[in-house]
Amino acid sequence: MSRKVKVVVVDDEPTILALVSAILRPVGVDVATAVDGEAGLALAQLVKPDVVFLDIMMPRMNGYEVCRALKAGPASPKIVMITARTSTEDELAALAAGADDYLRKPFRAEDILRAVGHPEAAEGDTAPAESA
Repeated sequence: MSRKVKVVVVDDEPTILALVSAILRPVGVDVATAVDGEAGLALAQLVKPDVVFLDIMMPRMNGYEVCRALKAGPASPKIVMITARTSTEDELAALAAGADDYLRKPFRAEDILRAVGHPEAAEGDTAPAESA
């Protein structure tokens, strides 16, 4: 039996936290959430997730800072930035900070599923998720 995938979602928008949770929990993914970068970093260090979804623009610590801190630690998780920032410069800055992937809002449910390696991503719904 394979172990459950663990995910931490860090975003200051409650709608995004609820939406990503609603996509992942029904397919058996353990999801923990945090509303700012500092809390997200602490939660990720506690939970030791497989994947961390990070917003860039957040209070207390931005997504770049959280990403760098997580990547500096042992056994760093896969980090996926989910952001409304759409410039190439923002994407390059995220990748330079250590992000493994970069999703723009609004994102699709299948993009979230693909990021955690879920098999339904290939056959999933291609309609955009309702996101801020």
